[in-house]
Amino acid sequence: MRQTTNAERINGSRSTILIKEYYSVEEVSRLLHISERTVRELAHREEDPLPFRILFGQQRNSFIHREDLMDWLESNSQLVRDAAKKQMGRA
Repeated sequence: MRQTTNAERINGSRSTILIKEYYSVEEVSRLLHISERTVRELAHREEDPLPFRILFGQQRNSFIHREDLMDWLESNSQLVRDAAKKQMGRA
């Protein structure tokens, strides 16, 4: 696994996000350009939820490991060209 430094950043339209091992709901929202509400809905869905964690006894401050996020994204998204081909097949 490649180690990252605090100097590595993801630049977005809203703000810069440091590349790090764990992300909060807010940070995932900014990384994926979706609302925090959508992130929470994805984390609470029955089938293949976004794998957020909380510490024992906590109700707030959930977090997700970067590798878990990347794995989830890989299985829950598709390439634009594949989506376009699927749309063309329906037309």
